[in-house]
Parts: sequence; C-alpha cells; structure tokens
Amino acid sequence: MTQTLYVGNLALDTNDDSLERLFAQYGTVVDVTVKGTYAFVVFETPEDGERAIRSLNGTETGDSVLIVQPSHQQRLPSSKRSAMGKIQVSSVPSYVEWPDLQETLAAAGNILQSEPTEEGRMRDSVP
Repeated sequence: MTQTLYVGNLALDTNDDSLERLFAQYGTVVDVTVKGTYAFVVFETPEDGERAIRSLNGTETGDSVLIVQPSHQQRLPSSKRSAMGKIQVSSVPSYVEWPDLQETLAAAGNILQSEPTEEGRMRDSVP
C-alpha cells in the first residue's frame, strides 16, 4: 500500500525532480506532484512515508520551515490516475430503469452521486 504525503512551505522554484531527490533518501518514491508552494509525494510503503515525515517535518529551508505530513487524500501515482468528473446522462428513453442504466454505466466506474436534472432524468458522477 502506498502512502501520500503533503509537503508545504516549498520555495517557488522547487520542481518535481529536486523534491523527488530529497525524498528518495527515505524510501521508494512512486510519484511527486509540485503545485506552487506545496506538493504531494507518494511513497511505495507507509514505512517509507513515516521515515520521511520523521526526518523532514520541521526542517528549515531558506526562509521557511518545511511541513511534511500524511495527506488527507490518498493519491494514485499520476501514471495510474484517471480523469474524474461529472457526466450528464441525457436523452434516455423513459422506459429505461435506473438499475439498468447503473449496470450500463458500471463499465466506466463507480457511481458516487446521482441526482435528477430539471427534466427528471438522472445526473451521475463516476470516477
């Protein structure tokens, strides 16, 4: 099982490669995504992530103190991530039942939420 870490207070010039080099000292890094002054680092194992937290959290970097903590949201490596979003299912004949539609949509992923549109049809969110 992987572990995703949130890394905060990064310098604006931090990039994926430099962060990966820093964190690779503590275990196998599966993915790094820098987003301005914060990033997500995914380790192959929770033990690697915990080692990085113990070693790097609170470390002074330039003008700031690095924040390294478990991410509230586990992320898949970017190579395994798929697009998520809302889709609207429309022009479905009135005789089609919800369970039948759900079975058809299951090929695309799990339905997270479903709500009727103004026309009384269903709008679904699938991962």
